[in-house]
Amino acid sequence: MTSLRRISVALIAVLTVLLTVQISFAIPPIFEQFKSKYVDGAQNEHFAAAVEAAKCNVCHIPGKAKSMRNSYGSELGKLLDKDELKSLLGSDADQAKQQIIAALEKVGQLSVAALGDNAPTYAQILAIGRLPNADHDPEELAQAIASSAEKRSAPASAAAGSTAGLLDALVSQIKEEVKAELETSLRAKIRTELAIELKAGLPAQVKALLQAEREAEQKIAQAALDQEAIGKIEEFGGTVREIAMNDDRREVDFHLSGKALNNEGLAYVAQLSRVIHLHLKNTQITDEGLASLKNMDSLKKLHLEETDISDAGLPHLQHLANLEWLNIYGTKVSDAGVDQLAAIPNLKKLYIWQTKITIPGFQKLQKSMPDTEIIPDLVKEKQRAEDEAKRKIEEEKRKAEEEAKKKEEEAKKKEEEAKEKTEEETKEKTEEETKEKTEEETKEKTEEETKEKTEEETKEKTEEEAKEKTEEETKE
Repeated sequence: MTSLRRISVALIAVLTVLLTVQISFAIPPIFEQFKSKYVDGAQNEHFAAAVEAAKCNVCHIPGKAKSMRNSYGSELGKLLDKDELKSLLGSDADQAKQQIIAALEKVGQLSVAALGDNAPTYAQILAIGRLPNADHDPEELAQAIASSAEKRSAPASAAAGSTAGLLDALVSQIKEEVKAELETSLRAKIRTELAIELKAGLPAQVKALLQAEREAEQKIAQAALDQEAIGKIEEFGGTVREIAMNDDRREVDFHLSGKALNNEGLAYVAQLSRVIHLHLKNTQITDEGLASLKNMDSLKKLHLEETDISDAGLPHLQHLANLEWLNIYGTKVSDAGVDQLAAIPNLKKLYIWQTKITIPGFQKLQKSMPDTEIIPDLVKEKQRAEDEAKRKIEEEKRKAEEEAKKKEEEAKKKEEEAKEKTEEETKEKTEEETKEKTEEETKEKTEEETKEKTEEETKEKTEEEAKEKTEEETKE
């Protein structure tokens, strides 16, 4: 099997050169143009492998946040605005490509300041198969650049073929050796053994590259599905938001303007990735529609308030392994759905306001879900309602007593006021009568005095007249 082992080693080397993963850089087109400029046309397989191994660390610092760049990445970042470039990639990919090429060219002409005076440029370092982000010995680097210049000035020796040509030649070699060494009847078996040996012999780095490539392809495919889903969600009146600036997990919300959402629209929500919060309050979804949610593994919080959900839809939620928060306020869920609610594996909080769940059903839930906060606590709520009713009765009784006492005091006050008024009127009447009597007595006394005086005057006058008459008679 020496020949097969030799072939597998050669294939590993070719795979190392061929595999490219577009997630190496923060923006894949930058990495594509970097490889096109410094890797794809080079014949240094070790340099190509080093670039693949470094991935995003060609520009970034290993183990640090993506905002931390090495000197090469920092210079490149000064020339390329990430947001502007992303926007341009969507509207004019050719112009974006030209901007990237121009930025790589400008950075390549810059000297590496960290290497001191007379430092080489980044382009010179890359030309001799060294990464621009690595620490280099200035003297050794200068010798390597000088040596490379001498080699370029000499006539080129027999150059190795292109990567594609190398692969073709290797495939032809495999065909000839297999044909020469193996009988036709054994070819299928040997090919199987070869595949197993190749797979087992792949180094961890190549396996990581293969895995990264698969993940990149999956991300690209999922991104396309996400864009389609977001468009449909917005048509149904929903909104899609990322949780935070540095958190690409999503919240989907229909409760403000999502009354048009039905089971068909809910299927598009289930198609969207990284959804952790879903708000379906007052939408038209039904029990059948909840079947769309059973594969939403990332979902943590789910609002189903005031929907037509009943016990029949709850089994679909048992598949949501990460669901921690559920609101079924105002739904048709009853005691018959208690077992299905208890089967949701990681539920931490459950709202059951105005459902058909009774106190026995609630108590069963409490027993089945001891680590889940159930709101409201129907037992406490009943006691609270009874206490409130008792309080209201006592309050009404107290108010009635206070009202009766108030009326009694008002009646007593009115009675006293009436009595005082009567006494006052009686007093006034008595005073008036006394005054009238006094006036009458005074008048009578005055009249009597006047009469007496008149009589006295008349008497005196009569006497005077009589006296005068007597004197006259005497005189005569």
